[in-house]
Amino acid sequence: MSRYLLPSVLALLSLILPAPVLALDSSDFPLKVFISPQVRQNDPTAPLTPLSERLRESLRRGVLDWNKLLLALPKEPTNGTYVVVLRNDIDAAANAKEAEVLQQLGFLVLTEQKEEADLVVEGVDTFLLEGSKSSTEGAIGRFASGQGLDVGKIAISLRNSSQGETNAFQLRLVMLHEIGHALGLGHIKDNKCNLMSPTRYDCQTDSPYECRPGAPRTICVGISDRQLRRVESLILTAPGEAMPVAYQEMTDYSRAVDHKITTHLLTLPPLSQRGDVELQFTPTGALQDVKITKSFGSPELDTAMTTLIKSLAPFGPLPPDTPTEKQHLNFYYTPNAPLHAEIDQLRQRFTAQLQTQAIPSGGEIQVTINGKGELRYQITRTFGDSKNNLAAGRIIESLSGPLNNLAAKEQVKFTLP
Repeated sequence: MSRYLLPSVLALLSLILPAPVLALDSSDFPLKVFISPQVRQNDPTAPLTPLSERLRESLRRGVLDWNKLLLALPKEPTNGTYVVVLRNDIDAAANAKEAEVLQQLGFLVLTEQKEEADLVVEGVDTFLLEGSKSSTEGAIGRFASGQGLDVGKIAISLRNSSQGETNAFQLRLVMLHEIGHALGLGHIKDNKCNLMSPTRYDCQTDSPYECRPGAPRTICVGISDRQLRRVESLILTAPGEAMPVAYQEMTDYSRAVDHKITTHLLTLPPLSQRGDVELQFTPTGALQDVKITKSFGSPELDTAMTTLIKSLAPFGPLPPDTPTEKQHLNFYYTPNAPLHAEIDQLRQRFTAQLQTQAIPSGGEIQVTINGKGELRYQITRTFGDSKNNLAAGRIIESLSGPLNNLAAKEQVKFTLP
């Protein structure tokens, strides 16, 4: 395999180190993971010591937990987040049987032969890994691509403070998080229920019951459908078609493009069904073409989506390490009938207030609002004079409020009336 494409990331401390990027395709799976039976110190001259079977078993389970996450993925994409409950009370025989089943999935498998491994995991008997600049409490891990391996190496500290040993659940969580980086997932900022959060990997909620804070034998992890689809796409990519792109920068670029499109979706008629779209860019970042690869329900909707995306260009230059050939980005969008209904109700109330206050029709307001109800607006077509424009603005301010079908940090843009 020839595939170097992921930046090194120090999880928890969010230290991103420069590194090559890794590309994977279907020919690379299953990925073989070797967990070193020896513990090293930050000092490379210090002698190695044996890794306890308890800690090694925690790391093994962390590897195979990723197979569990993929099993949570339904056939059809959604906009949701999946919560998977991890248990720590399975006896040795049951755990061995579960491991045997999970390894048969052909995704991540454990190997006892370091020379055949794609990814190597090492425990480090320290609280602060080499290069750390903080004494943050909690287990710390770091993924580095390459390192003479096809995928790379994960180092995990075996102490959660200067005094204590990292517990089993912490090791499993860090293992899951760092493998996420090895598979191409970046950090999800300000997300308290996502495995790829930079500061907290577990998901603490009152429901399901096993995810409540302080649960002694269970811990929960959350991961979005889009994150799992991104990992699934590696397995489905034809051999030789993986695209070597500077990972973190390209991920950020893709996310920014997706956000810009999503923000404007309510300017379209309601989508009839989930559809897919491919954006093609030139090496300079110019939008060259938009292709609907799965219809949104009708030719009219497909044309409207294409026209919208083209109107939002340019999206900015591609990251500097993008290959010279054209860059393709693929997105999918699903109907959000409840959100459309909320906006329609807002539109009706706004129109009724215009009539009540005898404000002439024909004006237009462009509104940007987030899930908290915070909004900005701009008069894009006058309601007759400055007095009426001011009154129309006051009406939309009085009608604003949280949207039940929009996440607090998401925002949408639409036009009234």
